Amino acid sequence: MWEKTFEAKTANFHMNAFKKRSNSNCYYSPGVDRFFAIDTLDPYTALEVAQLLSGKMPGIAVCILGIDDAFMTNDNCHEYTLSEKQVFATGASILFSRQIPAVRRFPPQSVVRAPTMPHDYSNNENFQVFLEFKQYARFVIQAWHAAKQCDCVFNFMPMEQYANNYFKDLNPGFNTPADNVNGELQTGITNEIRKILYFSNTHTEALEQIAQMWRTNNTPLSQAWRTQFYNLLEIDPPADLLNAEIDIERYSGYLL
Repeated sequence: MWEKTFEAKTANFHMNAFKKRSNSNCYYSPGVDRFFAIDTLDPYTALEVAQLLSGKMPGIAVCILGIDDAFMTNDNCHEYTLSEKQVFATGASILFSRQIPAVRRFPPQSVVRAPTMPHDYSNNENFQVFLEFKQYARFVIQAWHAAKQCDCVFNFMPMEQYANNYFKDLNPGFNTPADNVNGELQTGITNEIRKILYFSNTHTEALEQIAQMWRTNNTPLSQAWRTQFYNLLEIDPPADLLNAEIDIERYSGYLL
């Protein structure tokens, strides 16, 4: 269910439904020598997605392709690889031994079909592990875009972000909350989702931890945030969250 690209609700926020390029950003693993996910959204968030996945798949390259048709999809992208792998930028190729993901621009003719998996992934056990990672990667793309879009809309008090970005060497003398939810979580909703996505191994595990985060931060200002997050993921929230009593004592006193 996470295979959507331009038809996903997260794509509407980017106003990318007009172009309908489902393979704008292609996620490539040098270790497997195959693509494992694609999306049609912005390359900046694509790099962040690769960073979220880097603890499970080292050396990910986000390949920005200049291709107009959609012959490669999230279902069949593992049947494609790069014909030219020695692409250099800022001194390092995509095959450079590294953990940190990179972004590279590739010409259309660099993508070739390779329906047979490499030898190390030709047996059922290793291939199944790769497919499970592939499924999780597709979920992370949707979940992280949903998290960032909700933060843009609902977080009207990103004080921590401003303090870190513009006043890092100064002591403001007052608290700088990550958001306006005013729950038990001190690190902020979006930062917590980022951490959950990095450390989880499956979408089931990640969704349960995210649901638990909402349960312990069920405040008046988290309700709409939470509703929109699940709406963008196109799934129903857990039933207990629909009927959970909001902690009105944690209503934010922040001035708009």
